[in-house]
Amino acid sequence: MTKKSPWHIVALFAVCGMGTSLSVSAVMSCIVYYKFIFGNSFFVYINVAIFAPMLPMAILQAKWDTEFDILYGTITAFSFRGIISFVIGIVVTSCLPLVKSQIAFCCMCSLLGFVSAILVGTMNQLTSFTSSCGRNQAGFLFGSQASGLVVLALSFLSDFGRSQSSRGQVVYYLTVAAMTSLALLAFIYLICITKLGKSAAIRRDYQLSGSRNLESYLVEPQPDQSIRESLLKGDEEEDRVQNRASLKSYQTLFKKSRGCCWCIMVSVGSNIAMSAWFGQVASSITVLPQILFFTRVFMDALGRPASLLCSPSSIRTLAIVAGLRLVFVPIFFLVASDNKFPGYGNSNLLIILVAIIAFFSGYVTTSSYQLATRQLAPEEASSLTKQASLLNIAFALSAIIGVLFTLALQELKG
Repeated sequence: MTKKSPWHIVALFAVCGMGTSLSVSAVMSCIVYYKFIFGNSFFVYINVAIFAPMLPMAILQAKWDTEFDILYGTITAFSFRGIISFVIGIVVTSCLPLVKSQIAFCCMCSLLGFVSAILVGTMNQLTSFTSSCGRNQAGFLFGSQASGLVVLALSFLSDFGRSQSSRGQVVYYLTVAAMTSLALLAFIYLICITKLGKSAAIRRDYQLSGSRNLESYLVEPQPDQSIRESLLKGDEEEDRVQNRASLKSYQTLFKKSRGCCWCIMVSVGSNIAMSAWFGQVASSITVLPQILFFTRVFMDALGRPASLLCSPSSIRTLAIVAGLRLVFVPIFFLVASDNKFPGYGNSNLLIILVAIIAFFSGYVTTSSYQLATRQLAPEEASSLTKQASLLNIAFALSAIIGVLFTLALQELKG
């Protein structure tokens, strides 16, 4: 029976998830303000700037992360990637009120997208080997979307982002930076201090080392006695089995994970495409784009824990859900943009469509990460982070396809 991850650990993953996307959500939620400042079409370019770095970063992480983990150790390598990325994100977010030109702003957004991609990849890898129950994945992915709800509260408190006024901008972004700093502390506590984080990291280092005896491996360096005992208690035979198998190739992992990759691409790509089009929605309600953004964030976040309450029985079932959800996407674009389509510009219909698409996007994406780990046999556990990197590539590729689709649609529309 799979051991359940403690809820306080799940909460830490959720806080870290918020930190990975808080700055990006803060920028994208201010769609009304930047629409006034830079023009209607600029929101699509912001999406391109944020999501463009994701694919190259996902590929680089897939190629090099495991090598660095073996060379420097899991805790050191993960801490370095996480801490540096969080710090860069905090500094860039604090500087955003100073940026006035479109090009400079896009460059800053690209930098935020760059560090966000590293953090998302790192956290997805971390959830893959700390527990196989699915709670950590759901907690992290919930937090990555729930950051938008935090941004919503900050928008109201600072009175920034809902109009063309820049009042409250400095307070807004500095508060976001401060809250990201709290997520950084949660990350450090999770991987460097909690018993689960340290023991999972030591076990992974042992699996990657190829050592045949866990007790001799733990002699140097000597971990905390409680961690050492928990690692040795009844688990050595399992670890020996896992060490008999070498790291699987990406080709082998893709064969086992392609169904999950397809579900992620269908879900994330269409969700990103829809979100990037909010700035082009035809409506007399000025704040409708922001309403749609927060509707997407709330329903997407709600769909993440739903994967724990109603977990799909198989990849086939999940693929059917992903396919049915896809039907609503072209309807959204028609209602938002085609004046000949029945219901054109209907705000209530747009909100309902966004809610449906976003909820099942969150559900399908989270379920895909959970189901993917179950496709590997126990002796393939050392390949969990490589599989997570593969899923990250699918996620990043779908995001790029989504924003490029919206950009092409915008050019065709003129």
